[in-house]
Amino acid sequence: MKKTVKDVEKLDKGLIEASLQSTNISKVAKVLTDKLNDAQSPEDMTLSEFEELYALADMIRVYAVDQCSTIENSEMLIGFEVKQHE
Repeated sequence: MKKTVKDVEKLDKGLIEASLQSTNISKVAKVLTDKLNDAQSPEDMTLSEFEELYALADMIRVYAVDQCSTIENSEMLIGFEVKQHE
């Protein structure tokens, strides 16, 4: 099986976008875990702080879904040729 790239420029852009999304996911996850670390117990957290943490977790989810889509779209740019044996 031979792999061919149908559109190298689109593939490169897709991989760069996925990489940037990974960086954003990592940064948001770090903020979330830092904030959770600061709260020793649920009683230490206000409703506003809880809502902020929920928003960060939702942001991670959105970035992850978008990243999966970007990777799937980039994978479609790679074609596979099946070489038959003679």
